[in-house]
Amino acid sequence: MMQTMNMAQIRITLIGIMLTTLLVLTSMPAAPVQAEREAASANTTFPTGLLSPDGAINLATGFRGALNLRGWRVRLDAQRGPLFRLATSGPSSPASSGSAWSAVGSGIGMFGDVYAIAVSGSSVYVGGHFTSAGTCTSGCTGIAKWDGSTWSPLGTGMGGAPWIYTLAVSGSSVYAGGFFTSAGTCTSGCKFIAKWDGSSWSPLGTGMNYTVNAIAVSGSSVYAGGSFGKAGTCTSGCAYIAKWDGSVWSGLGLGVNDVVDAIAVSGSNVYACGSFTMAGTFCFDCIHIAKWDGSTWSSLGTGMDGSVLALSVNGSNVYAGGFFKVAGMCTIAAGCGYIAKWDGSTWLPLGTGIDGPVEALTVSGSSVYAGGSFEKAGTCTSGCNNIAKWDGSDWSALDTGTDDEVRAIAVNGSSVYAAGSFTSAGNCTSDDGCNAIARYAPHFVPSHFIFLPHINR
Repeated sequence: MMQTMNMAQIRITLIGIMLTTLLVLTSMPAAPVQAEREAASANTTFPTGLLSPDGAINLATGFRGALNLRGWRVRLDAQRGPLFRLATSGPSSPASSGSAWSAVGSGIGMFGDVYAIAVSGSSVYVGGHFTSAGTCTSGCTGIAKWDGSTWSPLGTGMGGAPWIYTLAVSGSSVYAGGFFTSAGTCTSGCKFIAKWDGSSWSPLGTGMNYTVNAIAVSGSSVYAGGSFGKAGTCTSGCAYIAKWDGSVWSGLGLGVNDVVDAIAVSGSNVYACGSFTMAGTFCFDCIHIAKWDGSTWSSLGTGMDGSVLALSVNGSNVYAGGFFKVAGMCTIAAGCGYIAKWDGSTWLPLGTGIDGPVEALTVSGSSVYAGGSFEKAGTCTSGCNNIAKWDGSDWSALDTGTDDEVRAIAVNGSSVYAAGSFTSAGNCTSDDGCNAIARYAPHFVPSHFIFLPHINR
């Protein structure tokens, strides 16, 4: 029977064997497990010598028996099955943390930067300033899609030396904003913002007259923010922020008085942040951050003392990151340096804050992921380089972080995607494909054995 199996089936079989073995072993009482370890250790083999260069089991060896995985790290790859790698020691090592950074294909092309990530199912969309993604060199200009195995273009990409700063996905539609003058074959109206429907690009009215930095979608409404002075034919109140209802652009009251860098929507509330110092007619405390409830702009406390670059909303909590050192009455000494949380009535710190600008925020369950340009998050001084996780009480590292700025973060299940201008994430370098984008995901660190049958090919 095994002779008729193809490679994909073999890989699936190996994965199933490993998972079943781990499940059985870890569910045994302590004494039987210890007894099995001692009994098996005398007749087991370490993976050394049985592996291909990429860490996968070399089936041509014809090995049959038990593998001793003590000191080895095992990660499941959808295409290649279990991958084995020697684990390093030490409390801060990737092996002991139970997670690792890995490449997304072969990453973004040389000198490319990624500013935006959006995830929908198994598809990961990235936007930035690049001309290739992995082996995709035709059409992957400024924007590209990863389907889990291959990078592909969205039409012919963007035109006009594009910089894509924001992406949003709603159903089968992908909205892109930034600095560009055309999207695919759409040259009329696809200026600074456009929509991809899975097969072609289309305009939102006649587009904007300048850069779009932020897009948020809620139902049939698309909110855009940036440095533009008008949206479509809307010139009154549509400076820096505007709403598209599917047919026309409209203002949010009188809008704000300067650039918008991020937008987040929660129910009927629209939160905006940036370098503005006023919103609407009389909201003088709407300094760098404000809330639109559908009819009126209001402040979040007394705002910030510096630009806010990132927003994420979870229930009644609003997380903000940026260049500020004071949030409302909460100062950097109190922990509100570069990041803070609004609970509906006051600004609160996340531990003792972060020591540098925060440019990306994503909330997933009880975890808050922050990215930017920093080396320390709270008491986390080792590994919290440019990206870190807040669990509600403490900051922790994602391995050793990245070697340069993180500008975008997206979470999909157990995977955390980070993007920016870095060339390495953890011990995954640009040679491995961790260039401008990388994935952080749990992997198995078993201390038992994996039994493999003899496989004929």
